[in-house]
Amino acid sequence: MIGTDEHLRRAASGTTIIVMIEDSAGVIAAQDIAAVDGVDGLFVGPADLAVALGFSGQQSVPQVKTAIDQVHAGARRAGAAVVTITGDPAVAREHFAAGSQMVIYNVWSALGRLFTSLAAGRAEPAPGSARDIRKIADPVVLLAGMLGGAATWDSMAAALSPTLSLRPGRIDLDDSIAGMAASVLADAPSRFVLIGHSLGGVVAQEVVRQAPERVSALVLLHCSGRGPTEQQQAVWAELAVRAGDGGFAVIVAEQAVTNLGSAAADRTHVAAWQQVALQVGRDGFLRQLAAQSGRQDHRAWLRSIAVPTMVIGGITDEVSTPALQQELADLIPGARYAEIDAGHMSMLEAPAVLAALIADFLGFPS
Repeated sequence: MIGTDEHLRRAASGTTIIVMIEDSAGVIAAQDIAAVDGVDGLFVGPADLAVALGFSGQQSVPQVKTAIDQVHAGARRAGAAVVTITGDPAVAREHFAAGSQMVIYNVWSALGRLFTSLAAGRAEPAPGSARDIRKIADPVVLLAGMLGGAATWDSMAAALSPTLSLRPGRIDLDDSIAGMAASVLADAPSRFVLIGHSLGGVVAQEVVRQAPERVSALVLLHCSGRGPTEQQQAVWAELAVRAGDGGFAVIVAEQAVTNLGSAAADRTHVAAWQQVALQVGRDGFLRQLAAQSGRQDHRAWLRSIAVPTMVIGGITDEVSTPALQQELADLIPGARYAEIDAGHMSMLEAPAVLAALIADFLGFPS
């Protein structure tokens, strides 16, 4: 055992100096700061940096994420360590995989989530354990698929518990999945249930990847964790050309048949789908096509999801087949899986059945 003097001598000679960056001036000078003799690494205070950049409480918006990436890049160029922070073990693993040399575990954040969970009457389970959900009454954010919108959910919403607060989100404002997720987070409550359909389900996965601490439960409808195939890329590229040449209205009519499948025989469903799609408009559709084409394969990352999750597929869905839904559920630890007698648009085809499944999952059985 060493004495106090020797302990202090060793501490003084081995002190690590980490500089915290929390404003735009620090972001700009990150590389120069990291190059100062004696500086061992750079650490961004994400909450304070967001405030300094004018995005209070919005740490996941693209501007803040770009600034953080700029600081990390400056540290690497100067040969200094990249230091990050999180209160979520799954996110910590992501930071290490992305090149962080040190990850600070935010115990206060983790304890805050736990105490909030306990106060709501539901102890938060360990990541990957079986899920026992007891009335998750957080606001519900709804993300419709490509060419979908708020009205897509009307029939299902009418059948859901009246105690749930529903908030449709938009995914037609950005041309990348990451950008769409950031926009959803910027407009969403501090903590919420997330339901995503088709492309909206892909965006929902990215929302959880960016901010898992804000999502209390996740429902994925008729979507996939895979990246696009070459055939899909070719189809989307052709649609983009046709839409740009003035063929958007024709595409909407065609997509109604593709998405509704056998349910396209019901002209009420077709009219409802087309009305929403036309509101999204050509430009929104082109942005969605670009996002689809650039989306990443999430399958490896899905295994780290620690959010209570339910995956729902349609028995007759030819767009996102039941096999894809089962794969998605198998990849997410503890996820529930259910199939209903519907195609790709179950919120139009079987809204009451879909609502009952979701209500039961959230602890509000009918």
